[in-house]
Amino acid sequence: MKTIYRWICVLSLLFVPSASMAQNAGKTIAITQIVEHPDLDNVRRGVLDVLKDAGYSEPAARIVYESAQGDVATAVQIAKRFVSMSPDVIIGIATPSAQAIVRSTTKTPIVFGAIGDPIGAGIVPKFDHPGGNVTGVSSFTPVEPQLDLIRAIIPTAKRIGILSNPAEANSRAAVDAMTKAGAARGYQIVDQNVIATSEIGTATADLVGKVDVIFIPTDNTMSAGAETAMKIAIANKVPVFSAESAAAGRGALAATGFDWYKVGRATGDIAVRVLKGERPGEIDVQQAKTVAIRLNERTAKAIGVTFPPDIVARAADVVN
Repeated sequence: MKTIYRWICVLSLLFVPSASMAQNAGKTIAITQIVEHPDLDNVRRGVLDVLKDAGYSEPAARIVYESAQGDVATAVQIAKRFVSMSPDVIIGIATPSAQAIVRSTTKTPIVFGAIGDPIGAGIVPKFDHPGGNVTGVSSFTPVEPQLDLIRAIIPTAKRIGILSNPAEANSRAAVDAMTKAGAARGYQIVDQNVIATSEIGTATADLVGKVDVIFIPTDNTMSAGAETAMKIAIANKVPVFSAESAAAGRGALAATGFDWYKVGRATGDIAVRVLKGERPGEIDVQQAKTVAIRLNERTAKAIGVTFPPDIVARAADVVN
């Protein structure tokens, strides 16, 4: 009997909630993402890992996730549904999803990630102590490294075509920055609008013969159908450069972008601060900084391009 009693005591200790689990019990975290693709998925993965490390994972806390599958109207529906749940925090990944949440509530705490231009998108009025119920991580990819990479790999290029959706604030900001910086370096910029993924093929084909290279900024519409653009560009031997880190793995000649998992972890860190009681409006918006070069050797061979040795040496990844 004594032995049985001892085992009961041991088992009861094993199933006693830890202090962190008890503290985090009952917390509800809602995560909404505009579309599922490698970069944004890595942001979400980083968020979830930080939440887990901090003790905010199931069953200690409730985590609800929904993807809008690239549809803005669906993102709005998700936002309204999440707000009605009264969660402790809503995490919005990518601009359209964050915008939908911000327009749906001024009370529920909101943390955003993977937003190129949160001020231009109307998500926050400023970076320092933004006020209200919103804060997060901005990830505007600087255009200078993109132009440096284009010049290093395709030194003869004079005309740069840009594929983007002007309805996305982050894309407008990237196009404006690329146009200004590109013109200062002597490039002619050809802006090709893509309103829906169904237009990507036609828009890409329209640039063939008009430009020397194609640039794709961080754009959710283009990300959802990037392979279509890559196939057409490769077939016509047009180099594609992108600010999407995962683009090199999807066929782009080269990409210069953020480590999106780290962006996700930074977003998760802010969410944890909010869950522990800090007000979003008193937390400064953070800016992602470090970018890395990724190359696709297979695409380079297909279009007849040779990477300079120094670029290969600096690359974080080379797809073979």
